[in-house]
Amino acid sequence: MVKMRGDDPRVNLIGFGQIPKVSRFGDFAIRVLAPNPSPMTLDGTNTYILRSSQGAFIVDPGPSIGEHLKLVEEVLKSEGLGVVGVLLTHSHFDHSEAAKSWSHHFDAPTYGASGVGGVRLISEGSRFDCGDLSITVLETPGHTGDHLAFLTNDGALLTGDHVLGRGTSVVAHPDGNLSSYIRSILRLFDIEKKIALPGHGPEIVGERIDEVLSFYLGHRKARIDQLIEFLSGGEADVHEIVEQIYGDSISKNLKFAAELSTLAALTTLRDRGFLIEEEDRYRLVSAASAFSFESVFSIRGAN
Repeated sequence: MVKMRGDDPRVNLIGFGQIPKVSRFGDFAIRVLAPNPSPMTLDGTNTYILRSSQGAFIVDPGPSIGEHLKLVEEVLKSEGLGVVGVLLTHSHFDHSEAAKSWSHHFDAPTYGASGVGGVRLISEGSRFDCGDLSITVLETPGHTGDHLAFLTNDGALLTGDHVLGRGTSVVAHPDGNLSSYIRSILRLFDIEKKIALPGHGPEIVGERIDEVLSFYLGHRKARIDQLIEFLSGGEADVHEIVEQIYGDSISKNLKFAAELSTLAALTTLRDRGFLIEEEDRYRLVSAASAFSFESVFSIRGAN
């Protein structure tokens, strides 16, 4: 049974700004934190080195910052590793900017789902076997259309921006799709995993991973319920909706992200016949009285 919860189970994780520059997890994963903290990237982008007996894969090189490349090289040297491939969870700049230059630098191909700029295409079920390391590719669209997750054979799930170590992921219209995002959240409940290694923020371990997935569902349900409740009082545009729902709970420089995320939700409800859009204003139709988050997103057995 899929559960939805309102409380965030990550409250006792590593405090903001306290993530070590280099951390090791399980048999294969080493996290190298990029020096690009911001309201959108949180502590910075997490670059992962997946080590094996025959070489390493780098997941999400992140920004083109010389200091970051130098630290990654130092880790590789200390492990006695060469690079056999670069993997991208998605094409957002804070994850992929350095991919092309690092691919040339390490003389290793780059793999991802976008196929742009010489990236070799991979998709659901693609697999990399390298010595004692095996990496399985999972398609997790929603945050972006080209989003992937990577699962190692020791149970490490590299979630990119699909699931974060802090806060909630932005599903920004038009590349972000809320229906796809919810489906991708649901599929992760069925994946055998020991640790989640996100693109930003600290790691999530054991049973807490599914608790975070449940929190993410609960958060999306709450936002949709707020949206429906507000529009029941009359039509509005996205700016008015965000001001009402978010108010002063987010800073001005994050309002654009809230608006794009709200547009993704409005688009989903419009496409399912719950809303009508006219000249960038939205109003409910009579069918909205029958709205159910669980039924719209086909979440069976939820509570």
